[in-house]
Amino acid sequence: TSNGEEKYLWVSKGPLKDSQGNVYGLFGISRDITDRARYDRTIAETNEKLDRLAHTDPLTFLPNRLSLDEYLSRQFSTSAPLPFSLIFFDLDGFQEINDSYGHRFGDELLVEFSHLLREVFSDETDYIVRTGGDEFVVVVPSVDQSVITFSLNRLIEGLRHPFSIEGVQVYTSASIGIANHPHDAQNAEELLRYADAAMYQAKKKGKNTYRFYDPVYTHQAMVRTTVSANLKKALKEGGLYLKYQPQIDPRTHAAIGYEALLRWNSPDGDIPPSTFIPICEESGLILQIGEYVLREGFLQALRWSRSGQLKGHIAINVSARQLIHSHFISTLETIVEETGCDPRWIELEITESSILENPEKTIATLGVVKSMGFKISIDDFGTGYSSLSYLKNLPVDKLKIDISFIRNISYEPKNQTIVKTIISLAKGLNLEALAEGVETKEELDFLVANGIDTVQGYYFYRPLDSREIEKIAM
Repeated sequence: TSNGEEKYLWVSKGPLKDSQGNVYGLFGISRDITDRARYDRTIAETNEKLDRLAHTDPLTFLPNRLSLDEYLSRQFSTSAPLPFSLIFFDLDGFQEINDSYGHRFGDELLVEFSHLLREVFSDETDYIVRTGGDEFVVVVPSVDQSVITFSLNRLIEGLRHPFSIEGVQVYTSASIGIANHPHDAQNAEELLRYADAAMYQAKKKGKNTYRFYDPVYTHQAMVRTTVSANLKKALKEGGLYLKYQPQIDPRTHAAIGYEALLRWNSPDGDIPPSTFIPICEESGLILQIGEYVLREGFLQALRWSRSGQLKGHIAINVSARQLIHSHFISTLETIVEETGCDPRWIELEITESSILENPEKTIATLGVVKSMGFKISIDDFGTGYSSLSYLKNLPVDKLKIDISFIRNISYEPKNQTIVKTIISLAKGLNLEALAEGVETKEELDFLVANGIDTVQGYYFYRPLDSREIEKIAM
């Protein structure tokens, strides 16, 4: 138009004929369809935008899981798909970072990690995806292990440097699994599952590393998945329970406390904690199970207190994941209020490794726990490479000497030296010292001669159920 406005017209034309069929002219009809054209264009743009949103991760702006599924479908739909590798990334300790600093902080870390992935896998043929949570996938058109290893080593080197987020220098690492087509898998579902299984092996081997898929991983992944599913069912249906191992005064041989120990009675028999606790930690189920153990331990302390059978306190393990969770203190307060348990009846056991993950936050949290009336001990002391500069500031009451130092103590000079040092350290810091795993009279005699305060182990008692404890407490 004369004012520069864009118009759309629908035009139809044809010949004018007389009664004899002779053409004597032309006719034309036009209609302004500008509004309809604009509407159609808006619909097309909207559909395009919705499609883009449906296929894009809104946080990192990488393709999402739907995009990956369609991408892999296209790769496998050709008559002769080219070889390629799928690399599965899982950030180590991401949930702990979320629990400690909040989800906004965690989101920013994911964005920073996505930038690192783009730097390392910068070829236009590399396909980078955020599949959800702290998991990422990269598809590369190569099955050459040396090529993939070169890129992954670059990534691991990049993770040696901290990310600066909200003024905090935060370190993270990644566990990485690789599976390739056609050697490992013939379809997309298998490829993803096998890369995930390889990633889990990398995490199991110490994290911050990578593993190429091996068929043995498939069976291990199935076992892990089955255990996790059955564990959730056991938690819901009452398949979990506590046993209690007496803690003994080595001079009077009297019980002066009890450690609560989680057990799982599955349809296939009792499953040891060494099998299912790591899976709980990995899956995040440890928070629910940890709360269950706290609640059951608090209730048992209340019952024994009312019956006059509580000797000292009940010691309950607290995982690193629980300790750094932002709701840990409020969870303790809620359980105390709901059960009526006196915090003075409870000793919370933490590990050295949980302290080192976030020492400043841990010291602050334990200060609050201590002010509530709970006793605090450091479990498995001597195995976690503790910094003594943190130990002197921790509001703890007891050091528990790990069983690995008690074994063979009668004729192992190095273990003797370590145990003597820990007992001396505890006394110097005005703390109690407890030795775990005492099984022989020779071990007991050595510990008593060197001033141990409390012992625990099969020499006196195995873990017992509550009714057995009540019999020996009478």
